[in-house]
Amino acid sequence: MNILLSTDNNYVMPTGVLMTSIGYNNGSDVSYYILVNEEFTNDSRDALVSVANQFGNKIFFFTITPEMTKDFPFGRADQPTHVSIATYYRLFITEVLPADVDKILYLDGDMVCRKTLADLWNIDLNEYAVGAVHDCDEVTQTKDNRLPYPMETGYFNAGMLLINLDYWRKNKSYNRFIECIVKYQNEIVFHDQDVLNICFWDKKKWLPLSYNFQSSFIHLAEYRTDYSTIANEIEATKYDPAIIHYVSSSKPWNVNCFFGYRGAWRYYWRRSQWRSQKLMNDTPHGIKEMLRNFMLRHDLWFPKSKYQNIILRK
Repeated sequence: MNILLSTDNNYVMPTGVLMTSIGYNNGSDVSYYILVNEEFTNDSRDALVSVANQFGNKIFFFTITPEMTKDFPFGRADQPTHVSIATYYRLFITEVLPADVDKILYLDGDMVCRKTLADLWNIDLNEYAVGAVHDCDEVTQTKDNRLPYPMETGYFNAGMLLINLDYWRKNKSYNRFIECIVKYQNEIVFHDQDVLNICFWDKKKWLPLSYNFQSSFIHLAEYRTDYSTIANEIEATKYDPAIIHYVSSSKPWNVNCFFGYRGAWRYYWRRSQWRSQKLMNDTPHGIKEMLRNFMLRHDLWFPKSKYQNIILRK
């Protein structure tokens, strides 16, 4: 199984926890292909190599230079602020990955894997470019026809992509991505996710929500009510998804994260080499905050919510 990750020095710990969760549920049959920038340190590399070695996995690093992304639309006021330029790196994979890698599974670093990925990996893409899952904000993205394609065909989340690299190479997808960015840079808001949706709107294969269950499917009521077409699948999946995707700016490595799924991420954090590392914003001021942070760090405090019973610890 080939898995593609994209990271930088600031995201090593979440990436490593994701790899730890994959290792516990998938064993040694994994080859990691890691996209990094020029500032990626030897310590960061060594940390991820250590995780791969722990489970008998292979790992390879590929450097994307600033020159390759310097003209990409990034940093505008209407664009998300909790992502880095590294999100564009996966558009370059046909240019940097070995030619004998003809299929790969891309995963965002703000995910955790709870099950084997064998069934996902074995899905036949045939003539599809990607296999993907509906985006939690698909209704908002499609209702105003923001992007230049028939948006009634849907909008996928690019946090998990089963990629048919053979198709990408044969159809010169890299050139299409660059042309798309140049032509539609003012329309592109969600970075490479928009680019991929524009280029592959008619070459995507819908996959089960379980393989990219975005936390906002349950946290925000408007997503549930708007999603009449997949509401039943959300209900059927929310208690036992294979991959959880923490899509908001509040991540489970923030000590004050209240999301019900935070326990699933922390389960593997506590089994990783980062278990002794403090969670972010874990500097209390006074006894009350110290007690609150202790309860939040150990998943002992849950705010009142109709979804508080959806607490996944593993």
